[in-house]
Amino acid sequence: PERERERERERGTNKMKNEENDDDNVLERFWSSILKGKNKKKEEVVENEVVVGNARHTDVLDMETQKRTKRRKWFRRRQTNSNVQQQSRDETNLREEEEKKEEEKKEEEKKEE
Repeated sequence: PERERERERERGTNKMKNEENDDDNVLERFWSSILKGKNKKKEEVVENEVVVGNARHTDVLDMETQKRTKRRKWFRRRQTNSNVQQQSRDETNLREEEEKKEEEKKEEEKKEE
């Protein structure tokens, strides 16, 4: 019975040690992965660095800004197109209303005559 108790104690302490090691390993892996990721990003940026005039750009950023400007241009174009269409609609509506009024006036004049 005493030997069994000692074995259980040893097993317990070994378990505790293993658990602590696991925690340390997990933390190490976690931080190393984060740091590796940061370093990778920095390296990529340095690789893609392009000097334009006196400003520094990265290809990735350039692509992003191009996308943004394309979107903006597209949206502006769309807005102006819709505005133009709306104006033409308004103008046609006004013309139609004026024509109707003129026709009504002519009809009234005919009735009066």
